[in-house]
Amino acid sequence: MEARKNHNKLVVDEDLVAWYIPCEPSAASWVAPIIVHHLPSMSSVHLNNDGSLKTSPGPRYGSDEGRERLAAVLADDALMARIVGKWNDPDHCPPGSRDM
Repeated sequence: MEARKNHNKLVVDEDLVAWYIPCEPSAASWVAPIIVHHLPSMSSVHLNNDGSLKTSPGPRYGSDEGRERLAAVLADDALMARIVGKWNDPDHCPPGSRDM
């Protein structure tokens, strides 16, 4: 059986995952388009499509380690370009998701 590709998830490294939420149309339009999640601390930040920090919903930090790790991600231009650039392609959504 062929593995199903997850078009809305990017494994950044062993402790960091990014999710892209709204494939049009989206039931989650109230949430930020990109969520970056630090797995060990269960911390996350919400980003706009351009990579800027979304203030609502605000960051959720499970620990100081999570706060520091996510601050380092936001300050790393190359890493942010990789995260935000992942979804610049209009074909990132799974087939048929735009037809709902």
